[in-house]
Amino acid sequence: MATSNWSILDTKYAKQVNSLIAPDFTGVSSLIARQAILKGYCPKVSVHSSPTADHVARNYGFSNFLSFLRFFEYDLADSDFCLPSDKGEPNRIVIKFVDSIEHIIETQDANKGSFQGQSAPEKPAGRFPELYGEHVLTNTVSRHMDRVNREIEKTSFYTNARSFSWNAKDLESEGSKVQDSKVQNSKVQNSKVQDSKVQDSKVQDSKVQDSKVQDSKIQDSKVQVEQLEGSIYLSMLSKATSSNTLVPFEFINHPVVNLVVITADITIRDLQAVYSDQKRKYLDLHARFPWLDTSCMMTLFLILVDTDAVEQFQALSGLQDYCVSVLGEDSIGCTFSFEKASNSDAGLPLEKIHADSLDFAAAAKLRPDSMLSVEIAKKVAKPIHSAVDTIVYKKMVPFLRRKIQKWHVEYVVPRKSLTGRLLGAGRLWGSNSSHRSFFSFGYGKEKSESSESGAGDADSTLYNAQQGYYPSASPFVFLRRLGDWYFMMRDYKNAYTVYEMLKKQYLADRAYGYLSSLQEFMIVSLLLGASCKVNPLEKATDGKRVSGITAKIVSDVIAPFLDSSFYSYLSRCSLKTYTIRLTLVTAELFLVLGQSVAYCHERLFSRYALSSEACFIESQKLFKRLVDSKLVDNVCTGVLMQRLSYIYYCNDKPGVSGSEEDNRLQRKSYYTEFNPEKLTFTPTSHFGASRSRKSILWMLLCAKTLDPVINRTQVTLVLWYIENELRQTFHLGPESTVAWPYRKGSLFVALKASLE
Repeated sequence: MATSNWSILDTKYAKQVNSLIAPDFTGVSSLIARQAILKGYCPKVSVHSSPTADHVARNYGFSNFLSFLRFFEYDLADSDFCLPSDKGEPNRIVIKFVDSIEHIIETQDANKGSFQGQSAPEKPAGRFPELYGEHVLTNTVSRHMDRVNREIEKTSFYTNARSFSWNAKDLESEGSKVQDSKVQNSKVQNSKVQDSKVQDSKVQDSKVQDSKVQDSKIQDSKVQVEQLEGSIYLSMLSKATSSNTLVPFEFINHPVVNLVVITADITIRDLQAVYSDQKRKYLDLHARFPWLDTSCMMTLFLILVDTDAVEQFQALSGLQDYCVSVLGEDSIGCTFSFEKASNSDAGLPLEKIHADSLDFAAAAKLRPDSMLSVEIAKKVAKPIHSAVDTIVYKKMVPFLRRKIQKWHVEYVVPRKSLTGRLLGAGRLWGSNSSHRSFFSFGYGKEKSESSESGAGDADSTLYNAQQGYYPSASPFVFLRRLGDWYFMMRDYKNAYTVYEMLKKQYLADRAYGYLSSLQEFMIVSLLLGASCKVNPLEKATDGKRVSGITAKIVSDVIAPFLDSSFYSYLSRCSLKTYTIRLTLVTAELFLVLGQSVAYCHERLFSRYALSSEACFIESQKLFKRLVDSKLVDNVCTGVLMQRLSYIYYCNDKPGVSGSEEDNRLQRKSYYTEFNPEKLTFTPTSHFGASRSRKSILWMLLCAKTLDPVINRTQVTLVLWYIENELRQTFHLGPESTVAWPYRKGSLFVALKASLE
């Protein structure tokens, strides 16, 4: 079985990370988890497919063409998302295909999650929809854990773990705990038959060989179990960051490209009807939601051409000319066979799509047989891969760059210049402004009162306090969209600069939803920008030192913004899922930064940068806050506790060499003879740096929270890990009845008894 249907764990980048940072049972490396975070913040491409295009997808076993394209988006994820190119820009962009905007809005209305205003006028902010439903995160993690448990129970590692009844003498670390016992049994048997015939000796040698083969299988299954365990946390992190919910205060989930999929046999009249109908729907949506601006999207036609129909090749050029000359939109062609039966080539396995990145109801519709991987002939997969690359690198990325440059000149440059600041102050405190000061002498009072009551022109650029949004024509909306597009293009420095321009305005207008989201992305921009500058997979160079995140930045910027957004999300906006995303992503990014610093040479960083231990402490604080806040259920809490255990486990990784003084004390002199009674000095440079006991304690709390009755397989593996660590690190076993884990009535003993 491949790795739990999670493509990020199967990429080349993940293998490079695992070669540097060895995988552990407690969790997956934070560098791999960062890929899941960036995947959640990637640009979205909405797909509107015609009935004929959906019919082509159904020929290959999919419900519509959107589900067909979702199997190709992971082809772009086989590299480090943060790795820059020669021009300083990301050389790989990953995208996500989503439903059309009108379908997303209809789904939000059906789930009663659509944007609605507060009925009480005294509340300044409106009610916004959550990222996902109330129990979606719990169901996502629980169902994925059930799938993982079923796969783990099939492995030989789990079978041996159960058969040896938690005897760590028989189960060593690194997945080969049975090896010593089997080799010892083989030696005993060899001693008994050493005087036997040569034929019996050959049989015994074959048994030893079989034992080695079995041990190798157990080792391989242990690696598989570790990856399966790591996918549980990745599924939670992916679901917490990925959502299609459209809200007015952030544009990460707003699609940047509108992909219209048609077939080449469509007529010009039908093409015009499809285009006009879509424009009409967008106008209706803008009338209902003044904050929604679909004019910022790029409309792109994807024309499918059947290789078995020669007349469609001739129609392709005519359709493309009509799209450019009449509709004013760009288009690309994709040529492959529409009938699956005609494909005789060998099947091409595609990247696996993770069901937890979608709703489970939608995942069931993708494939009726609930298969999350499919094989398609190479002559079909190759043109689709080429079309996706064209959409991303030849159409979407140039479009984003043009828009970013245009908005930067129109909105950022005037505000950064001295003249622009003076004019901005005049607009802010002038007679037509809603703000009142000592120098306004009462002018603008009527305007302010009308703005606070929610009245006024619908096309106004002022903040609507009653409904809680800025209209789409407001310059603050364009600035926020510009910052989010910088963020999606992974230009975190410019994104932070744009976000900083909006903070005072949001605070003055009491737009707490906007302010909370703004501060969240300012934090994430700082942490992602710092972590992307440090690549532990590359060799250290003697170039310019990286300043990184300093203690002053944490205390003056990150901590106040985090506390403010945490409070505003929960108390002012009642957005629980956004609070979970804020805390979880920030905690994980601190772990990313700490692990990157730990595995890089110290000369790469300035002396003011946070140490790896300080980053680990900040990450631990946030994970503990999320656990104590009771925002998630027991299953998710258990997963968070396991992640906390992994942070403590990483505290002294990698092991460092002793100091020069320790090396001098341990160095043997040439003239000194060996004296067994001579006093020796223990190296103290790394003494007390590990946090093994705290790691074990959090794993013990994880087993208690998961409940052995509900999640027997997970608790079984957690207790095996605890007993293995106790024997390997502290030399404690079941015979150590005085030690705290094995005392009568202890939690560890009670959990073991519940599994019997």
